[in-house]
Amino acid sequence: MDPIKHLVNCKVFSNVRQEEDEAAWKVARNKGIGGSDIGPIMGVSPFTSARQVYMQKTGQYPAEFEPGKAAQERMRFGHLLEPVVAQEFAARTGLNIVQANATLVHKDYNWAFANVDRLIVDNNDVPYGVLEVKTASEYQKDEWDEGEIMLTYIYQLQWYLFVTGLQVGHDHGTGLDNYDVKRSLGAGAAAPFVGGTLILNSNFTGHEVLDNGPLRTSFRLTYPEIEINGAPASETRTFTLDAGSQLTRVDQQWGVTEPISAAVGFTLRPGEAQYGAAENLLMVGEPDNAKVSGVYLGAVLPENFGDPVLNEYEIVAPVGAGVYRHALAVVPYTPGTPLTYYTGFGWEKWGDWTSDSFADYLAAFATALKTPFVVNYK
Repeated sequence: MDPIKHLVNCKVFSNVRQEEDEAAWKVARNKGIGGSDIGPIMGVSPFTSARQVYMQKTGQYPAEFEPGKAAQERMRFGHLLEPVVAQEFAARTGLNIVQANATLVHKDYNWAFANVDRLIVDNNDVPYGVLEVKTASEYQKDEWDEGEIMLTYIYQLQWYLFVTGLQVGHDHGTGLDNYDVKRSLGAGAAAPFVGGTLILNSNFTGHEVLDNGPLRTSFRLTYPEIEINGAPASETRTFTLDAGSQLTRVDQQWGVTEPISAAVGFTLRPGEAQYGAAENLLMVGEPDNAKVSGVYLGAVLPENFGDPVLNEYEIVAPVGAGVYRHALAVVPYTPGTPLTYYTGFGWEKWGDWTSDSFADYLAAFATALKTPFVVNYK
């Protein structure tokens, strides 16, 4: 069976395979933006730059920009070892993986390409995830063991999820594979909470930059319509990031005509996750594991809420199959008015955060929301 036919968010752009005709594969690849281009474009790649990507795509790539002999060797052995690593991933996890022997293109954006290493499929060959394989030098072992995976790899995997419309990603080098990426509230978000059930949306479909200054960045994301109380409803989220703050402001809005309940919260990962609430803040301590420890998530709402709600949800796909939980702050939502909340995290390896110090930070932030600084002038 062909698993690609089940991908409704994208289609096949080219069936040329790199190992069969690398020159033709590169020609097809240069007609759009692929996963390995995203890191350089966003300025997070240590290997290349946005300017080099532009020159490559437009046929202006000078010879001096070509990879040196050592870099070519690394790329060659990375390509040769890809099936070995992928096979070992399947053996250790028990997951089904298949090659996607095609360059994929987003159904709505004819320049958004994906050349995924492997698709993760169920027993009917229906894809539900992406496996991205990386190899690295032994000299980088300590960095990867400590969870310092390169941002350019994270961007690449998220790009593939965007193009394919899938929800689960494994970046299987080593490193920041601490938690699976799957549909949930993750590290802090909100969703309608109707009849005791979260109504979770998928990947955003549109974006707009609203402000991009040195002290504040804000942007708006548009999501697919979801069904709330039997009717389709739009969804937007506006994010505001202020320099020096641990928390991001989110203004989330749904196109409903009647009041509903909404919930702000976090996934409680399998393990010894801890959570607590006080007045208008919610805090979760992520479970420690062999790769990461000391991660604390927090959400602050302008208004108080009642006791936090534990909401269970079931994942039936092979990845992490079982019953999981969210810790939720449930609040009323009024049509036509954004739900405003603040969400963020602290990590013991960045800022020396502890459970107590991050809780104190959230409490001070919550107090400041209720008693804002006011300047009067005449």
